[in-house]
Amino acid sequence: MSETNKNKLLILGFDGTSPDLLENWVKEGKLPTIKRLMDEGVYGTLRSVPTMSSTPAWTSFSTGKNPGKHGIFGFTERNFDSYGFGYVNGAHRRAKAFWEMLCGKRTGCIVNVPMTYPVQEINGCMIAGLDAPGVDSEYVCHPRGLLQEMIAENGEYRITANLTHVLRSEARWQEGVDRLFDSMEKRYRHTLYLMEKYDWDLFTVVFGETDNVHHFYWRFFDPTHPQYDAREAERFGDTILKVYQRMDDITRRLLERNPDVTVMMVSDHGGAINPRGSQLLGDWLADLGLMQRESRSWASPGQLARRGFGAVAGTIYGLANKHLSSTAKLKLARRFPGVLGAVESAMKLGGIDWQKTRAFCDGAMDDIWINLGGRDPMGIVPESDYDRLCDYICSELERAVDAVTGKPIVDEVFRRNDAYEGEQVKKAADISVRWRTDAVINGIRTPGSSTALKPVKWDWPLGMPTGGHQLNGIFIAAGPAIRKGQMLKDARIIDVAPTILYHFEEEIPGDFDGRVLEGAFDDDHLNANPPRYGAGTAAEVEREDVYSEEDSEIIEQRLKDLGYL
Repeated sequence: MSETNKNKLLILGFDGTSPDLLENWVKEGKLPTIKRLMDEGVYGTLRSVPTMSSTPAWTSFSTGKNPGKHGIFGFTERNFDSYGFGYVNGAHRRAKAFWEMLCGKRTGCIVNVPMTYPVQEINGCMIAGLDAPGVDSEYVCHPRGLLQEMIAENGEYRITANLTHVLRSEARWQEGVDRLFDSMEKRYRHTLYLMEKYDWDLFTVVFGETDNVHHFYWRFFDPTHPQYDAREAERFGDTILKVYQRMDDITRRLLERNPDVTVMMVSDHGGAINPRGSQLLGDWLADLGLMQRESRSWASPGQLARRGFGAVAGTIYGLANKHLSSTAKLKLARRFPGVLGAVESAMKLGGIDWQKTRAFCDGAMDDIWINLGGRDPMGIVPESDYDRLCDYICSELERAVDAVTGKPIVDEVFRRNDAYEGEQVKKAADISVRWRTDAVINGIRTPGSSTALKPVKWDWPLGMPTGGHQLNGIFIAAGPAIRKGQMLKDARIIDVAPTILYHFEEEIPGDFDGRVLEGAFDDDHLNANPPRYGAGTAAEVEREDVYSEEDSEIIEQRLKDLGYL
């Protein structure tokens, strides 16, 4: 083992990697590099944050804290002065990341980790992840000028693969596959460039394509999906496998260039079918009499025009959302700053009669908000009724079954104070739902209740995600001090940051929620270097949010392209 490499740590993040798929393909011999890492190191599932959402999950990975402390619960957060939502980025994080604790005395490279925009000036380099508006953004890279240098040397740099518009045409499905592989290869080439440029101790890079392929190619892979077609599956049914195999091959190539380093492979959650439960929540709340609409449907562009947004805004939104590419929409957003965002926000919660609404949702996230007096602008639920109403909604959801099959549809319902702790809990939704991920939901029925949604006949427009998230991701580690061929149990995503600090023999802050994954290290190493937990904290100094209106429009479009909105 080289003296130079023995303490280096390479962290490979493969967003959304599913333990179920990974384990099956490892057993079948289709992922030889990952199998070797499992045989020579440790492997276990990694429990994500309660909502399985990428932004809080990667932030918990970075900080060792639950969202109630770091303050990021999703891609958006409520504006309690209105019923609007704003897009979040790394400036909203209220806890220090592991690189801030390490890179004062060590050199680190942090590449494409979500919720890192604006970048921080660390000892080394940082390139922001999917919350960065674009490669030409002012705060996307540290040091400044590095990204342009990389592009000049290695060609285009992509933040995401940008698949949605491509996949709205059957003729372009193969192009979507090609974009996934091209995006992975581009990130590999840029990663290699940085590895050779910097004398690094810590290198962290995240690949998002493993998650993207679940979202948009699940229908071709899963025979139980309503949109599964055997002829289409002949062409694209192995796309997910091929992306996993490319992940395996990229891992092999990186390790060949960096022998003897300790490697950790991490995913923020797993992948599964998209149950589409969030899209049923609004009708379900309405049928319970908790959410009152001014009409039976969400606001249309025409309705928005009548509510003061103007016929032009409504027309712009309707035509842009349906027909334009992502690039064209962003040009339109620059030409009409703020218009599309305002219309989009109203589309989500338009048509609600707030004076008669006790609970509401936006139809995109698996969250329910109580229209609480004293907090919400037109809140009608008194604080004395808050707990009673939350308990009622939770109990009804826990009993809910599929309107056609009669099978349970909910894995867990949780109130925010039960799922999180910390000063930032107030930002979380009052109630969140985690749906079962074994089937698409045909409608919600509550046994013994007079309220039952009629079965729905889902429309699956091209480009709509057919895959979603699963609670457990993966954790694999191999290296000089790592146990050999061992299974890890009960690992959580909040445990990764303290385990990284432990690798570098650093003290673990006392306010971390995670703990060192001691089962990953051999006894000799643990006995010689027992984990040290201190009394200190790892709170983050508030940073300025640098998003402009145009930046928010760009992020909104990217989240749509990724299937999150």
